[in-house]
Amino acid sequence: AFPDMCPPPLDGDTSRTNARREEAALLAQREGPQGSASDALSCANAELRASRIHKLLLIVDSNAHQFLDNNDTEQTALHNQTALFERGSKITHSCRPNLEYNLKRTATTGAQEHIAIRPIEAGDELTDSYITDYWTTPTLERRAQLLYTKDFVCGCERCCAPDDCRGVRCLSCSGLAFPPEPEGEIFFCVKCGPIPPKRAAELARLEVELAARLGEMQRLVEGPGGIHAVSPSSISALAREAAAKLSPVHYLVPRVFNFAADTFASHASALDNIPPSVSARLFYTPPPPKHTLAQTRP
Repeated sequence: AFPDMCPPPLDGDTSRTNARREEAALLAQREGPQGSASDALSCANAELRASRIHKLLLIVDSNAHQFLDNNDTEQTALHNQTALFERGSKITHSCRPNLEYNLKRTATTGAQEHIAIRPIEAGDELTDSYITDYWTTPTLERRAQLLYTKDFVCGCERCCAPDDCRGVRCLSCSGLAFPPEPEGEIFFCVKCGPIPPKRAAELARLEVELAARLGEMQRLVEGPGGIHAVSPSSISALAREAAAKLSPVHYLVPRVFNFAADTFASHASALDNIPPSVSARLFYTPPPPKHTLAQTRP
């Protein structure tokens, strides 16, 4: 069942395909019977084995599903915990899928489970997303991630439409404008048409600037200072600024809020680990002063 799954083109020239081709050649030489350099049949068999191994390696890269042990999370799971399923691994990718893969259920039952996340009519193609966070990832990033991990450029319906993750506020009608092209700096409002070039350039600059500030915060949290390197108030301020200057539906807003939730949870966890004696001193609130009413003499 597995050999009929679709891998990327075997003669492709991507870094992943080339690396797997070299790995397949080494495995074919190691596993197959050795013949002399003049043995044409032995060389042909080695090439055939290498081609089959190459195809199998690319099938695993493109179609295998990650699964988790009972105590694992997506952050702690080992990258080599993957499996190929006879039917489920043939489900087509879409950035607007109608199914979602249940990582945890696979580990507990040994079976693959997909859950419908929107209505599916009879005859509809079943689709799943090969990447996570697809609702808060713009088209260009999704395509780059899929090209790197799965060796294909996504051409799903969502990727071929205006980028719904980069919606910005139209100042003329208070509606939303979206870029028709993933790499473009042109924003198009359905009611008003193209956003003026000066305003569009400013929006594109703001996207880059706000994304860079979020990236810097994330780097600081991952550095020596840890969660205390960035204050929760500064993260909240960045989310409010992105919502005000771009729009509340722009992908940077939920991305900042997700980062804020992780950071706030880490702060709360750190406070839970403070000894009670220290916590009492840190959060001690003095009692209010006692006020005495002046007694008036009769």
